[in-house]
Amino acid sequence: MSYTLEGALYNVGERVRYHDAAYVVTARRSTVVGIVYQLRAEAAEARSHYNVPQSAIDSGLVHQASK
Repeated sequence: MSYTLEGALYNVGERVRYHDAAYVVTARRSTVVGIVYQLRAEAAEARSHYNVPQSAIDSGLVHQASK
């Protein structure tokens, strides 16, 4: 899962370019939801891989670990 914020914003840009205004609003909303969902999934994966406590992730003290 390497879905990055940069890639998501690029996808929004492509949708804006090729679709009408009504679709753009829906695309933006669904993309934001997708980003939040993906970040949660990556946090869960990192938590299980590095055995990081959930409380540390919730407090924002844990940053991406270098492999």
